[in-house]
Amino acid sequence: MSLTDWVTLDVGGRIISTYRSTLVSSPNSVLAKMFSPLSSLEPAKTHNGHYSIDSDPDIFNVILNWLRYQKVLLPTTLTSQSVSVVAEYFGLHDLVDQLAPSPPNTWPEVVTLDVRGRKINVNRSFLTRYPNSYLAEMFSAAARYTPTRLSDGSYSLDADPECFMVIINFLQYDKIILPYFGGPTIEDIRFVANQFALGNEIMLALGQVTNRVAETKVRVVNSDDKGLVGGTEN
Repeated sequence: MSLTDWVTLDVGGRIISTYRSTLVSSPNSVLAKMFSPLSSLEPAKTHNGHYSIDSDPDIFNVILNWLRYQKVLLPTTLTSQSVSVVAEYFGLHDLVDQLAPSPPNTWPEVVTLDVRGRKINVNRSFLTRYPNSYLAEMFSAAARYTPTRLSDGSYSLDADPECFMVIINFLQYDKIILPYFGGPTIEDIRFVANQFALGNEIMLALGQVTNRVAETKVRVVNSDDKGLVGGTEN
């Protein structure tokens, strides 16, 4: 026997094949003791000559992939808890540690953001208001990923700060608040909102603002036309 042997297993009735080197890649595990070339604990064989493993085949596939890639590839049909039970049985303590739930993030009530150099203090409840948005993903207690934290403790966001302030005000007040002069366009705000997966939530409010701007332009044009008419009559 050698580590390059191609080993065929019968795992709960399912035939699975892999290299012996994969099975022994975690040296202190039960699997390594079973399949080491010098092992005296070799599993029983079926009538076909396959090594018999009494385990759930779907869970064992997750374990096998972890031994191959050192990554947990968990299908939606399984839970990390169920895989952890079997991993512990096989003495795969590093895998058990990876499957352990991460402690929830602890956030202050007010979060400091660095939006392309502009510091913005915002209540975290506004950032997590829409659970399906990327902002909620970043700043929720169970966040799967968080923005880069800078040396001053603020969190870096790569977005136009003027557009982002409009979005923050919307999250806080349910209104689109634009400066009287200058400022971002509706199209720019919509683009940044879509980047944070807030497009659907903010779309109606942006549409209302667009209509108001259009109505204002019509009133201005009508007023100019009336002035011209009056001047002609004089």
